Amino acid sequence: MKHLPKYYAQALLDALQDHPNNGERLADGLISALRKNGDLRRGGEVIAATERLILKRSGGRKIILESARPLQTEELNKLKNQFNSKDRIETRINPDLIAGVKIFIDDEWQLDASFKRKLKKLLLN
Repeated sequence: MKHLPKYYAQALLDALQDHPNNGERLADGLISALRKNGDLRRGGEVIAATERLILKRSGGRKIILESARPLQTEELNKLKNQFNSKDRIETRINPDLIAGVKIFIDDEWQLDASFKRKLKKLLLN
């Protein structure tokens, strides 16, 4: 890999800002650059980095709510109300949690309020 995904993302967003009507052409150029540099297999990482930059520039964050089972509408709405309207909220199911929820913010910060974590903590003490 010649360049980090965040650099491709930054270049794409800068080009889109300068030429907002050329999105398709710029996307083609990005794919060509990835192919030329041998980075095509990392395209998904570039897309994820682009999403993070767009959210950051707009004042939002990427929030992932991970639970053992699908959250009820009322529970989900309560959780969503704790975040900014600019945040992008995604839900995931992880049966390994047993119960409770994990909250990931910007792929950097994590709040683990799962029963599995509490059980581990209890058994280790």
